[in-house]
Amino acid sequence: GLLGHSYDALCKLEEFYFSIGGEEVGLIVTGDLTSCGAEDEYEAARDYLGADLKANRGHSLGLHATRWTQLAIPGNHDHWPGHPIIGAPLTCLNETFRRTPFIDDPVRLDTGHEIQFLGIDTDADVSPTGHRRIAASGAFLSELKALESDLPPARKHQIRVLLMHHSSCFTHGILCRMASSSRSALYDLMATKAIRLLLCGHTHVPNLKRFPIYHLGKEMMKAVEACCGSTSILTTLPMDTTLLGLRPTRRKWIPNSVIVHTLLAAPNRELHWRMQVFVETAYGFETPTGNPKECSEVVIFPAV
Repeated sequence: GLLGHSYDALCKLEEFYFSIGGEEVGLIVTGDLTSCGAEDEYEAARDYLGADLKANRGHSLGLHATRWTQLAIPGNHDHWPGHPIIGAPLTCLNETFRRTPFIDDPVRLDTGHEIQFLGIDTDADVSPTGHRRIAASGAFLSELKALESDLPPARKHQIRVLLMHHSSCFTHGILCRMASSSRSALYDLMATKAIRLLLCGHTHVPNLKRFPIYHLGKEMMKAVEACCGSTSILTTLPMDTTLLGLRPTRRKWIPNSVIVHTLLAAPNRELHWRMQVFVETAYGFETPTGNPKECSEVVIFPAV
């Protein structure tokens, strides 16, 4: 968000993160650590995620997730030149994030399944001075081409998870969308390399979406995209904000949110991957009210 991080949200996120286990449960970051890609913004993000951030109110806070960069990819704001919007990113971008695309070694679970994390930069083919930068669009055919070349065929009980910033399921309007050519190539790669889970962000609104992946005219598999909303930005205007002497009103309030992923081994040795959305309230991050189908999703992987 252009207004930056919220102190209250950072405090609530710290409390929530440690309440569910802290670094023992891991941390996944799907972009937009910064407002404009400025050096001090990167420094603040690194301090908060990996150590302690010296807050303006006299004490420090932070997640102490020393390995957070292992599962982190950049967002479109992180590519900005330290100010909105046009210009090449600062060196902080490459100093903070891993080189993409990345392919992690598979991690074997007690159930016999393997989990493999992959990461791409969905702004890789966006010109710093082009229309896609202004429209916050994603373009990344070069990333998919490199990933296809380096990624071996999947094993039958391997679960491949792709981290990216732009949402493939977001198709509203002309802003923030993924280029259609990149989306089409992404779905082809998912079909041929058995990638069933997409973890992304960008839209500021959490969304769990199940959708089919087709190949050669046939449905190959059901995929799930878990789109995390903004987690720690200012979601309401500061109290001293005025326009023509009046306080502006907002028609729609979008709360911060976080997604918690839990792996459960069923008695029949199936693996259940549970995704649960938690939203920011006055008391912290909590399970939202409303339709449960909109805030949770379970993906079942057959027993080995």
